[in-house]
Amino acid sequence: MSNNFNPLRKVLYYFIYPACMYFSLSIFAVTALVYITMNPAWAPSFIAMTGIWIFSLIMAALGNIFRYKKINMFFKILIHYLGTVFSFIGIFLVFIADYDNSAGAFLIVVVFSVIYFFTASVILLIRGIVKRSSEQKGKYKKQFN
Repeated sequence: MSNNFNPLRKVLYYFIYPACMYFSLSIFAVTALVYITMNPAWAPSFIAMTGIWIFSLIMAALGNIFRYKKINMFFKILIHYLGTVFSFIGIFLVFIADYDNSAGAFLIVVVFSVIYFFTASVILLIRGIVKRSSEQKGKYKKQFN
């Protein structure tokens, strides 16, 4: 009977749970921003929260690209970045904000891209250090006993 629930379990673990995490962190960040600035006008509306949920679902789906071993890391990051940027533009700048200011939209995408690539660089650096450390542990030979 547990085999019948295996696809549902995969959807939960690889899609719904990460989306809930992204959504929770996003709402926490927006709420903290509203609290820090003391500007209630920045509080998200229901439409904005729906957009954040849709964006969270897309981010969770895009995050699964990193599970594939056969794809080069450069292409994984490229696919994830393009999917993230296009979904960000489509959801937040077109659907929610109905953005008419193209210079402002371009600036938002540039800032988003800088933050994305900074975060990706830090993650790749940590990943490289951990991978190098685990390779060195595999080469260790006992000298005593």
